[in-house]
Amino acid sequence: MDRETAAPAAPDAVLDLAHLHSMTQGDRALEAELLRLFTAQARALAAEIAGNSGISGMAVHAIKGAARGIGAVAVAAAAQDAETAGEGARRAAALERLAAALRAAEAAIGQRLRLL
Repeated sequence: MDRETAAPAAPDAVLDLAHLHSMTQGDRALEAELLRLFTAQARALAAEIAGNSGISGMAVHAIKGAARGIGAVAVAAAAQDAETAGEGARRAAALERLAAALRAAEAAIGQRLRLL
């Protein structure tokens, strides 16, 4: 199965390469640039989460959009959950899941960049 005919990634997938390929139209340099930009944004958000700095809803929303753009399916789903979690322990748990998804995405992106 090639990239053009690949089935969409499952909701718990780390990186949907078929989506990424369609967004970059197969341009490997563009793919690498987008992945590096996302990684920088993800690292900054992960640092905010780890520092318990009262992370803003706008930051979570921004990473959700960026994740959807590159096919980081698990990050987008975790960000969606964090957006709707409310406050207190539920939000803290949702942010921890988002942080874990960001770490997994960073690892998957690192592997992908080594192949480009």
